[in-house]
Amino acid sequence: KKQPQISVNLQNVFMYLHSIVANAVVLAFKGELTTALHAENLWPILSPYVFPIGLIMATIGIVTSWFLKYLDSIRKTIASALEIFVDALMTWVLFGIPVGFTTVCATFLVS
Repeated sequence: KKQPQISVNLQNVFMYLHSIVANAVVLAFKGELTTALHAENLWPILSPYVFPIGLIMATIGIVTSWFLKYLDSIRKTIASALEIFVDALMTWVLFGIPVGFTTVCATFLVS
């Protein structure tokens, strides 16, 4: 029996929805859900440092899912390795965080 084809975008929607629900369940279990949803606790998420990081990480997740669907394993490995270097470079460009010797060593170790 052939499995139906589900679009990558729909899979991403379900993945992010699952993540949101799982985090809400954990917060509710710990009794911190109402505290986490107070306006004064949500405001820092919109800061010029935190919000772009969230967008970048969401974009990385979406691009990774496209890599997993459309590329072979060698290209996936190369793309994953390059992604780490691009992340380090973009944190320097966007946030001014210096890329020092330790950062370079860490990116080589991880990739």
